[in-house]
This record gives sequence, structure tokens and C-alpha cells, in this order.
Amino acid sequence: MIRQLAKIVIGFLFICPLLLPTVAETKNNQRWVLEIGLSKEKYLLREPVWMDVTLTNVSQDTLRSWLGPPCFGMFHIHVKDSLGKELPYTGVMLDGVWTEGFLMAAGEQLYDCLNLLDYFAGNRIAFWFGKFPLGEYSVTATYRTEHSNELRFEVVEPAGSEEEAYRIILEAFSVRSMYPDSTAPLLQKLLEEYPESIYAERALQKLDQGQNLLKRFPNSGFCSNSLRSLTRGMADDEKRNYLNEVKETFTGTRAAKFAEQMLMMLEKEADKDTTEQEMRE
Repeated sequence: MIRQLAKIVIGFLFICPLLLPTVAETKNNQRWVLEIGLSKEKYLLREPVWMDVTLTNVSQDTLRSWLGPPCFGMFHIHVKDSLGKELPYTGVMLDGVWTEGFLMAAGEQLYDCLNLLDYFAGNRIAFWFGKFPLGEYSVTATYRTEHSNELRFEVVEPAGSEEEAYRIILEAFSVRSMYPDSTAPLLQKLLEEYPESIYAERALQKLDQGQNLLKRFPNSGFCSNSLRSLTRGMADDEKRNYLNEVKETFTGTRAAKFAEQMLMMLEKEADKDTTEQEMRE
């Protein structure tokens, strides 16, 4: 009995290395490429730090994937300060939340744009207006076992007219919890006195002026929610026409990318409905 067990163990140890993929095979069997991007290298205090995320299926198979908040199991973002210390995650926790994700064909891409302030620069009570301390930072991301490129950015003090605009929006958010009715007039004041300020982007989003946000800040990540809100209730054909118009009008911007992504999801839903109908028949 002992001899038989010994033979089995020796045989298993001999076969195991043959079952493990080599480094070359692992690389050749790569399924994903993850890329991140920033639109600039310097940001003002409390200015949204929009990070583009593009996930590409580089395999020959159809794969299920999902990009969401960076605390979710498969997808993570890592932000470090100039000393190499990783910033703690302070956003909403969604671990354990189930989602089917999306089926991605070979060569297909999934796009998202995330504001790093929402996840690493606040606390769970006031995450809606967090901030990175002044200084330099680096950011990377991972999806399953794939690592993205590394990017660097710096957070600096607002100056001149931006400093005045910053004071107004800071006051607006500081009174939000106790005097919510006072928030809108302050944000409107910012838009009237400093219409070109980068903080106007945040003001338009909080005032729910989606159409104005789209026109004035088509490169804002807030355009994602604006497009969803603006197309809510539209019939599919009307929604397609509107999203295609956004793509043509704001070519090369994040708004156009969001519109393209929404069109892709719309087609996937249509294909799914058609398949389910055919199966019922």
C-alpha cells in the first residue's frame, strides 16, 4: 500500500510541471489589455481627476467582463503619493455585489471614465467633494492579473480667478449638509461670475444642467450620467439618433466615447432580445 502511494505521488510530481504553462505560453494566452489615461498632468485643488479606462479583449474568445468602482473584485486602482505610499480607498464599497457584466467579442473594447476624487480623496460621509492634498501622485490599475500603464499627475493651488471660484464652490459644499437650499444660489453665482472656471463643470453637474454640461464640458466624465438622464424614456430608435448626433458633434471627447459605449450596449440588448425571442419560437 505504501509503495503504491509512493508511486502515485512521484508520478504526480513528474506530471505537474508539464501541466503548468510556461511564461511564454502565459503571455501568448493573454486575454486582456488594460490601459488608463489622463487628459492633463496638473489639476487644481478639488478639481475632478478624470481617468479613462479602456479594457480590450485580445483573446480569440468571447469573454464576460465588467468595469465598475475600483473596490470590486476584478478591477482595482492604485494611487500613490510622492513617497510611494498608497492612498486608502474611501469610496463606496460594493464588494459582494453581483453583476452579470458584459459579453465582449474578440477585439472588442469596454470604456469607462472615473473621477479619482470619488474613491481616494475623501471619506465615506463627504466623498462627493473630496480632495487630494497638494503634491504629486502616480496611478495604476489592474484587471484580474493584467496591469495597466503608470501615469503621474500633480495637484496645485488655484490662483487668480480660479481661486475666487474655488472659494464660492467650497462655500456651496460646506453649507450643503445644514442648509441645502443655500447651495443652488451659490453655484449659480459661480456660473455667472466665473463661467470659464474649471469649477463650473462641477456646478453644472450639481445643478443637474445636463445639456449645458454636455455643450460646455464635453470632455467631462459627468457627461456619462448626463447622457443617461437625457436619453431616459426615449424609444430605442430615438436614442440611437441622439447618441449618434452626440458622437458627430463632440468627436474625440469623452462625451462621444460615452455615446459610442451606450450605442454598443443598446445593440447588445437588442441582440439579446432577438436571441431570446428566437428561442421562445
